[in-house]
Amino acid sequence: MTSDQVLSSDHYFNSRANLRKGTGVEPVIFADDIYESYAQMKEYYSDEIESELKMQLWEMIDFHVIDPDGYYIRITTRRV
Repeated sequence: MTSDQVLSSDHYFNSRANLRKGTGVEPVIFADDIYESYAQMKEYYSDEIESELKMQLWEMIDFHVIDPDGYYIRITTRRV
């Protein structure tokens, strides 16, 4: 039994069954070494990389991945 199967038929999540669970959510992970993190993602999970390394206007370097549930995850540097 999956966690979705324990929900009642009128539960909010069941009404959004055609949407991925991560829709509208962007978790942020701060990496101590963004270049090493990116290299590891590129090596093991290259299909999940949504955007390449980029210096943002707010002076942080990041890239994005999408996990199997659809979460759009930003992996970024800390502000210095």
